[in-house]
Amino acid sequence: MLMMTVGESEIEQSIGLLGRREVDLEDTFSRANSEGGSTRNSSDGTSLPSSFQEEKLDNDDVSLQQRRSIQTWQYRIIYVVLALLILLFGIGSIITTVVSAKASSSSSTTEKGQAVNMGSCGLTVQEARTHGCVFDLMMSGWLHPACYDAELSDAFLRAGNFTFYAEREAMNLVSEAEARRGEYEFLYTDGTYHYQHCAYIFAKQVRAHKRAPLVLDNKSRSREHVEHCWTLLGRPNVTRLGMETGTKIQGSPFKLQCISGEVDLP
Repeated sequence: MLMMTVGESEIEQSIGLLGRREVDLEDTFSRANSEGGSTRNSSDGTSLPSSFQEEKLDNDDVSLQQRRSIQTWQYRIIYVVLALLILLFGIGSIITTVVSAKASSSSSTTEKGQAVNMGSCGLTVQEARTHGCVFDLMMSGWLHPACYDAELSDAFLRAGNFTFYAEREAMNLVSEAEARRGEYEFLYTDGTYHYQHCAYIFAKQVRAHKRAPLVLDNKSRSREHVEHCWTLLGRPNVTRLGMETGTKIQGSPFKLQCISGEVDLP
């Protein structure tokens, strides 16, 4: 009987302690609620103060903001890298274009802009000789030596076997050696000379283009003169071809200019 009394007393004490703990826990929750908080249920069904919930939500918000901030910086870095790449490619393209344009301009200048015109040989035979020029009978004019193709000129003169006269009536014969001196104002020769002269110009062009730089007189470069020659060769005057004095040659020291380099002439 005494043992039962002791056991019951211990049980009652334990129950009392549990009761006080529950009361203390309820007081804690009540104070939390009275301070403006609310409660939520935990995963095991236990009701927890709202302050714990708010703290967790605050932590979640901070974590979300950090992730967004990191993503924002990542996007910014990507944009900056792309912008730099585009800028570099753009600058490279511009530089390539400018360099190409300069190279093209430099090439054009080398070919055409640096053409050297040695000019004519003067207004008189004496001036022409003073300037060191040579008379080309197949061109009927004085030329700087650089534009005189002696080999080709001699070949055409031999093939033509021309006879020269001082007048159209063919009364006074002029030797080839005298004609080569270029001291005449006018000469008359075979009707074939004019056609041989045009053929001579085309032959000069072919030979001159085999060398660099191109050195050629202005008459051989002139489009108008070249067009005149191919028209003449394409429509020969048969009557004049057979005339002994069918071609009138004018000797002029100033009509021919020697040019080195590429240049277009009318």
